[in-house]
Amino acid sequence: MGAAMSNTNVFTAQDRLVEALYLETIQLLEEARDFALERYYQRSDKTGPLEQIVIAGESMRVTTRLIEAMAWVLVRRAVIKGDMTERQACASENRLGGREICLKRDERMLERIPEPLRTLWEATYRLYQRISRLDDILAAAAK
Repeated sequence: MGAAMSNTNVFTAQDRLVEALYLETIQLLEEARDFALERYYQRSDKTGPLEQIVIAGESMRVTTRLIEAMAWVLVRRAVIKGDMTERQACASENRLGGREICLKRDERMLERIPEPLRTLWEATYRLYQRISRLDDILAAAAK
């Protein structure tokens, strides 16, 4: 990948991209936490059982995306620091996981979730898509 962060102050474009993805993931994790806390304290009887199930399911999808994104970014940061080789990072157990779940999109379900969750859902979907493409590119280059 690029120059090791611990050895020099020279960062490659890829290093800067990984750091930006890390910061974006942290920000979205904080937003997800805030949404969950707000939702917990403001439960409403207006939400029917089906909507509650949909909200719970799509909230878990958001959480899964963020967990997978953070795991991938931490692997990439380990490569930048020199703690892991590119080959190790591209091993199947270190690649981005959960694609079947994380990339699933059902507009009918999304119409049933409240706007704050919908905004968070879209942001994590875009983040996950970008990381997925980058993961594929890096894995292909490592072969």
